[in-house]
Amino acid sequence: MIKNICATILFLVAMSFSVTFASMPARMIDAEVFDNSQTLSKNEIQSLTNKIQTVQQKHGVKIGIEFLKSIGNANIANAAHELLNKHYDGAANGGIIFVVVMDSRNWYVATDSKMDMLIPNAKDIGNQLINNLRDGDYFGACEDYINAVDKSLSYYEQNGAAYNSDDEFNIMAAMAAVILGIFFGVMVRSWLIGSMSNVHHEAAALDYLKRETVKFIKNRDTYLYTNTERRVKPQSSGGRGSSGGGSHSGGGGAGGSF
Repeated sequence: MIKNICATILFLVAMSFSVTFASMPARMIDAEVFDNSQTLSKNEIQSLTNKIQTVQQKHGVKIGIEFLKSIGNANIANAAHELLNKHYDGAANGGIIFVVVMDSRNWYVATDSKMDMLIPNAKDIGNQLINNLRDGDYFGACEDYINAVDKSLSYYEQNGAAYNSDDEFNIMAAMAAVILGIFFGVMVRSWLIGSMSNVHHEAAALDYLKRETVKFIKNRDTYLYTNTERRVKPQSSGGRGSSGGGSHSGGGGAGGSF
């Protein structure tokens, strides 16, 4: 009799836990894309998951995307790094996560220590997806994020250095700058010459003097001495800091609003 009562109680307890967990949003630890804000469709999540898995296998990394309804008063940078460490840790070449909080319309891209060496400037990635976020194309923003990560990792593997968009040389911009500089220089020269109406060219420096006002009795140049003073230039000290949202030991990141 007692055994039957205990079995009944255990069954009721198990059923209560089952009901509780069924009411909570599913959270797979190994899921590449998590969305509890219902921003992305199932087909979009599957498409992004397939794309992420391909890039992960290619580079030996972990890539995450999380759309959250809210994080309350928590700092999005801290929240992103916490999610990164909890769900996207352990890859040979590091992990990276793209977090979007829908109620505050904030986003953040966080990297762990390994990924921060390969992608030290997460702002470059953010710049490539911000326009789609502002347009409400969240699926497009996620695709831009994955493509940017793939491009940055491929660049590092091919060149042995991290990709930085500021280092790219734009030949068209350089040519335009040279042409504008020449045009501006010609215009300024013409203006200066035109403004010197009381000045005319002479063959020698002596010709600029009135003949009767100055008379040289000796034609000799005397060199006295040169006083040279050297000063040690102070060296500035500093280092690279984290961007957009405070420092995080062992990782980096960047974020903003849309």
